[in-house]
Amino acid sequence: MIGQILDAKLSRLLLVLAITVCPSTLFAYTLPPTAPTWSTNGNYTVSFQYQCSNNCMSQWLEESGPSGSFATYGSSPQSFTGKPNGEYTYRVARFMGSPYYVMEYSSEVTVHVTPNAPSVDPLLTQRDYQFQVRVGDINYDGKKDLFIKRTSGGVADNGIIEEVILQQITTADEFLAIAPSSSQSSTASSWPVSSAQIAVEDINVDGFVDVVAKGVAGAVNVSGMHNQIVYSPGEVFNPQPKGLRTVDDDILEFAGSMLDYQVNQDYFSDYAPIIYYYSTYVYSSCNYGMYNPDPLFQSYYGGCYWSYSSVFGYYPDYSVFSGAAVAIWATAENVKSGQISTSDGVNDIVEATEVIIDADLGGWGMEEVLGSTGEHTDPDTRKALEVLMAVLSIGRANAQDVETDEAEPQAPRSGSAIYLVGRQIQRLGIDVGGHSAIEHNANPSIPCVSNQISTCNTISAFPEDGDLVYVPNATLDSPLFNMTLGTIQRLPTSSSALWSEMVAQAEAYDNSASYAALLCEAIPGKYNSNSFVAGIIDHVNAFSTYDLSRLWCGDKPVPISYFQ
Repeated sequence: MIGQILDAKLSRLLLVLAITVCPSTLFAYTLPPTAPTWSTNGNYTVSFQYQCSNNCMSQWLEESGPSGSFATYGSSPQSFTGKPNGEYTYRVARFMGSPYYVMEYSSEVTVHVTPNAPSVDPLLTQRDYQFQVRVGDINYDGKKDLFIKRTSGGVADNGIIEEVILQQITTADEFLAIAPSSSQSSTASSWPVSSAQIAVEDINVDGFVDVVAKGVAGAVNVSGMHNQIVYSPGEVFNPQPKGLRTVDDDILEFAGSMLDYQVNQDYFSDYAPIIYYYSTYVYSSCNYGMYNPDPLFQSYYGGCYWSYSSVFGYYPDYSVFSGAAVAIWATAENVKSGQISTSDGVNDIVEATEVIIDADLGGWGMEEVLGSTGEHTDPDTRKALEVLMAVLSIGRANAQDVETDEAEPQAPRSGSAIYLVGRQIQRLGIDVGGHSAIEHNANPSIPCVSNQISTCNTISAFPEDGDLVYVPNATLDSPLFNMTLGTIQRLPTSSSALWSEMVAQAEAYDNSASYAALLCEAIPGKYNSNSFVAGIIDHVNAFSTYDLSRLWCGDKPVPISYFQ
């Protein structure tokens, strides 16, 4: 009897010790609550899932406010009204019963109550943000992890990656993107600087630049490890990346196929290998099949009639390209032939792109660069531009790894060369004739895709009141939307001297040529931006490494008579 009493007391003592000494934070089992990251007036709702089954005895919501202590709330959801300015942290607690009697806490989410959100820089400014990569082992499992930290640019909590740990997990070639805690950040900040490099691009076109970690295999000393795209949170006060995408062969092949398709509308047809096939079929009047009364070859054997026929032919093998890129090409062709509507076709193209980049596409306010008027104000054209921008972003971030047959490498356009640049969104089922421009960098040390856009001088023309009008350094010629098509040369003339001649020729244009986007091919006296660029190149006796006839009306230069 005494032994039983002592055993009961000992059990209660062990229960108290388990609760007070072992407040386990088993994040893998308890799901965190759902809450907004920001509230302007302190009115918001926090909810959590019911997850108290098996040996769970109770669950509840806990809140830690500016005072630092946790308060307890019961059922879900919990609505709060008029919270004072400050940060409020929430977690779900579960009391787990036999056999361990422990507390489990979810990871924490924070609500920022403040009337003003952090400012978000324009996308071109974000492109100059600087990041550093360090390498270490955050969870001591023997696998090297990467710590990416923003070292300059922007303000805190503005929705762009500030700190993220890419933690290797057990599956080969995979990482987990973790928004580090303050202690993890402190630990990782002392790690040695890694050999990995960072490219900055807005690959999902949401208005928040993403980072591409390059040289990952060497940094973590694992042969064959792929580079990684880390998508920014895209939401102020939210530290958790929106997603992670391995830069594997699928996404590189997609970018390469799409870039080639942009410079050559017949790319897939031109480059698909031809597969020849030959088959022989045998028919019998006995037990081996139906007798063919009119065979190609016929013989009699053993009381049976036998016939033999052969089939041969060939077909293009599109499996050598990215499947998603081929699907986009087929969809665009169906739009052009009228089999499906433009809107349906563009939506299918967007979905195919989203599958490849493993992220939702769009959300950026293009007006901050392109203005309130222009092709981007049409919803379908805007989506096509977003697809094109995603392709160019992948191509720029991985310029050395994206293989193409015809397209130029999409490395940042710096140096003294004169480039032919443009966008051919009619390849995506939107017939607006495409657009081209001549680009020259006044400061070779600054790439033309940085926010120092004033150094990227351009020559091009745009429609205005029915005429084709020369516009130097147009915002519509942002390098974010124009891909490298080729270079413009006139040997042995230097690039700077040739550029001066081109500018003088453009300034001599009288802005009176009649404009047409697509009808310029069929109607005499109608021209577009491609015609203008072709005219400038012709009239200074230069040549382009890109075939201008591939541009809509690029083989119809504006005549010299329009240049005074």
